[in-house]
Amino acid sequence: MVYMGSKRRFAKYIVPYIQNYINENNITTFVDIFCGGANLTDKIKCDKVIANDLSPTLIALHQQVQRDKTILPSTGDRAWWDEAYAEYKRLKVNYPIDIKIWEKESSIPLWKIGAIEWYCSFSNGGFSRGFAKPSPSHRDYYNEAYRNHQKQAEDENYKKIIFQQGDYKKIEIPENALLYCDSPYKGTKPYQINTKFNHEEYYDWLREQSKKNPIFISEQSLPEDFNIIWSKDDATRTCGLDNNYKACEKLFFIDNRLI
Repeated sequence: MVYMGSKRRFAKYIVPYIQNYINENNITTFVDIFCGGANLTDKIKCDKVIANDLSPTLIALHQQVQRDKTILPSTGDRAWWDEAYAEYKRLKVNYPIDIKIWEKESSIPLWKIGAIEWYCSFSNGGFSRGFAKPSPSHRDYYNEAYRNHQKQAEDENYKKIIFQQGDYKKIEIPENALLYCDSPYKGTKPYQINTKFNHEEYYDWLREQSKKNPIFISEQSLPEDFNIIWSKDDATRTCGLDNNYKACEKLFFIDNRLI
């Protein structure tokens, strides 16, 4: 699925590190804490693969595509985007909220809000990025994202993913699990409206969680107690606070189980 901050470009570099660790350490559960479009999650092979994200609309969309991808409309327009955005703002008063509760309160299926939100927003960054209207060359952004997700849904690994919605701090982690975290990068614009990410609190959570489970982390920079195991310095970001800047994509690892 096309998604802002997607690891699709870097999966061929990152996945081998994760997969080798799973194989060599007999890991039984892989948990992607901030799964986004699941473009890395769908390439991991493990007994159980869990994909979590804070966004109820995104997770509902993934779950619907797994259940029945044929129900999704192949095209979207501004009227649908505006209707979904209005409903999103009305319900977001209590955000984040349990998917089942939200679906009971909404007049629009949550997956349908998610489809127009993530397929037809600028840079696939959700409602906060604005409506991505067709380009002068008649490029249909919604349909491109729709077809991409439909293709992804045919992958056997994707079909087996357990999608769940929740705050990373409240996730129940199974035993013998390996975690992967691709949180909002420090210094970048948030994907969700009125959502702020506390990075210092996140670093402390990673340190504490690493006493129970090893963790791979994608970021541009982290405190010194996080070990860099891979980096690539030709990544160009378009979601920085100053819009465009050169960045260095890095993969970190932390494991404090012996401390």
